[in-house]
Amino acid sequence: MGYQISNGGYQGTMEATAKGAVEIGVPVTGVTCDIFGSKRPNSFINNELRTRDYKYRLERLVELGDAYVVLPGSTGTLLELAMVWELFNKGFIAPKPVIFLAYFWKPVIDTILNSGETDAACIYIAKDIQHVVGYLQTKLTSVSK
Repeated sequence: MGYQISNGGYQGTMEATAKGAVEIGVPVTGVTCDIFGSKRPNSFINNELRTRDYKYRLERLVELGDAYVVLPGSTGTLLELAMVWELFNKGFIAPKPVIFLAYFWKPVIDTILNSGETDAACIYIAKDIQHVVGYLQTKLTSVSK
């Protein structure tokens, strides 16, 4: 749909999303980190933004997003989500769409929604990637593509 992809730049779902994007001609920015030493970005990254530390890596990932698609993951994904959530809550950044793919994060989503701190309108649970794309089309203007 013309959206650019930014992610952590390494393997797993980061590599899979980068591969899919590159296959259809979408630019991919990988935000990598010196702290990971010799770990190399995946081969599908068009633009590597190498950061000095993990905190700055998280900040760059958040800054690059017009929306955030949260895939099943581990503690790194949880940390990224928590940072976005807190920045919304404290008013440091304006709320943006946060799209969860499937119900992997349901307990976390329930916690977010029950806290009363985050605008529930920015949270969407998509059952598949087509619903992610459809939701993004309704929320993002052509200016941000």
